Amino acid sequence: MKKLLLLAGLLVVASSVFAADIKTEASGNVDIYAQVLTDLQIDSEPLNFGVLGISDKKSVESTDQGVGKFTVTGATNTNITLTIADTGDTKSTFNNGEVVAKLVRDGGGSTTDNDILTPKIYVYDNGTKISNTTFNIASKSQLHLAQSKEFKVGGDIETKAGQNTGNYKGAIKVTAKYDSWPAATPAR
Repeated sequence: MKKLLLLAGLLVVASSVFAADIKTEASGNVDIYAQVLTDLQIDSEPLNFGVLGISDKKSVESTDQGVGKFTVTGATNTNITLTIADTGDTKSTFNNGEVVAKLVRDGGGSTTDNDILTPKIYVYDNGTKISNTTFNIASKSQLHLAQSKEFKVGGDIETKAGQNTGNYKGAIKVTAKYDSWPAATPAR
């Protein structure tokens, strides 16, 4: 009985000690974020290498006649990532600052080497070839308005000794995607 009374007394003392440490109320904040964006748009103009001869080489730089371009319009102060790939060969994507395009001769078979041209295509930002496809359209005013950024498209092309004459055509596909919150906002 003494042991039972001793145990009961210890329980009363222990529960009163523990009761003093128990918090009966707590609070915390839930952070709330939102990002307002505008629709992304891309407008483009073609790259034209012009007339080439057999066993000929030609380059089109960012300032040359015939240079292509695309303009990305979107929200300011947010990161936008470009994906650039050839439409004729989807395995050929923008890598190390270039993408290899596949141009096929009108009326030609796409499996014949002499009916295909494979120019190296470069993208320029203010005259400099890009290798990083993530960019930001920075602005400090009129943040509610979409802003634009223009990129030039040039490249190098070479014809073979047995190249079939005719008109060649191909395309690259440029996809723009918002990829993150601005640097000043915590990660999602």
